[in-house]
Amino acid sequence: MIPIPPNGGRSAACRPSLWLGLALLLAGGVVPASTDQEVPDGLPVGPVLVAPWFQTEVLADDNVFRRSEVQNPLPDVVTTVWGGVTAMIPVRMSNLEIGYEGRTFSYRDSNFAGTTTHTGSLVFDLNFSSYNTLHLEETYTSGATELQRFSGEEIIRQGVPFSRNLWAVEWLRKVAQRPAWRARIERSDLRYRPDELIIFAGPEDQLIPWLDQEGWNVEYEYQQPFYRRGWLTAKYNARRQDQFEPGSESNLEPPVPDSVPLRREVYDGLEFGYRGLIGRNQPLIVSVGYGRFGFRDVQGSDEPSDFRGLVGNILWRLPVGGLSNMDVSLNRRPLSSIYNTYYIVNEFRVRFDHRFREVSRWGVNLLASSNRYGDIVRTTPTGFAPFCDEDLDGASDFIRRDRGRQVEGFWEWFIQPRVALRMAATHRRRNSNCDDVSYRSNGLSMTFKVGWF
Repeated sequence: MIPIPPNGGRSAACRPSLWLGLALLLAGGVVPASTDQEVPDGLPVGPVLVAPWFQTEVLADDNVFRRSEVQNPLPDVVTTVWGGVTAMIPVRMSNLEIGYEGRTFSYRDSNFAGTTTHTGSLVFDLNFSSYNTLHLEETYTSGATELQRFSGEEIIRQGVPFSRNLWAVEWLRKVAQRPAWRARIERSDLRYRPDELIIFAGPEDQLIPWLDQEGWNVEYEYQQPFYRRGWLTAKYNARRQDQFEPGSESNLEPPVPDSVPLRREVYDGLEFGYRGLIGRNQPLIVSVGYGRFGFRDVQGSDEPSDFRGLVGNILWRLPVGGLSNMDVSLNRRPLSSIYNTYYIVNEFRVRFDHRFREVSRWGVNLLASSNRYGDIVRTTPTGFAPFCDEDLDGASDFIRRDRGRQVEGFWEWFIQPRVALRMAATHRRRNSNCDDVSYRSNGLSMTFKVGWF
């Protein structure tokens, strides 16, 4: 299940109605663009295209909360139902999309404070005759977190009520065989409401929910045409996130007022790469560079060391031929840790699938990861940390290191063009040198899909 990104926090943000008013105001002076646009797909209702969808999944897992062996892993059956609709409204040669998604989950043997999440979204693309596009985006989510860990699988949250607001403005230009660029700025706010929580569903967050966050993310990318098959790219990214104690009172001594961040996360990075085709028209994306990550103004403890080093990602579709596809990806990046430090995530993924005409397909997803923390795991902003012994290589520096792997085999049957059934078996495992954070689990799932999924 997809984790909710740790972006967000406290200040008020623009509501979708404000975006709509601004979009319609600007649309009056927009000249139709002559760029090739992807044709939207959906049910025509007058000039509007409507794309509804619905999915339901039943998952049986022998360690549903990812607990270690000493913490009595619990088997359970989880039923998740989610659906939504997107309305695509043409405004001259521009596009307006309004969307809604609802999601609810239930456990056979467990109860939680919240089980339902609602998400509303508004996206407006204003296309100009100069081949430029102004992209406006607003997304608001309110509900309860599902079983999830961050990418490094540091922490579990389950049923914690939250709200998240994200708005973004992006200005971009992309024309075939011409220099292109993209500038984007995001404002995000994420709040948890632990006072409404009934139970925590994991050993690592029995005492510590994640932090409320608010902040900005800025990104600029330049693309230069390269041999008619792709673009050379240069990208700069900067992020600032203030992180706060969830709830109304701080657990620190002396207490920190709610308006004062417990810490400030800062990141900036510069990457260069290639985006396009190689070989027999195989897609390739490469982006590698140098990044800096750290915390500032940490309350209640000394500032941890900063990360400075290699970051980036590679995604390549290998030429296996026929009706088969194989995607290989590598990813390396620093992430924020609850333990007043950062950790480096190194991931290697392989996805293979084979299609039998238009009737069905089967495939395998593989994931191997290795995470290393920047400092000795001593404390968190709320004063709790696991004990870390010798690392996985036998050293005695007490730096936390995790190694994980995941294997999934799946089969999907396309009953009708808009109806599908998916069945999967998944094995997950993590080894760590820290107490009570290693685990393994096996799951079987069946998902039924209808609509524009």
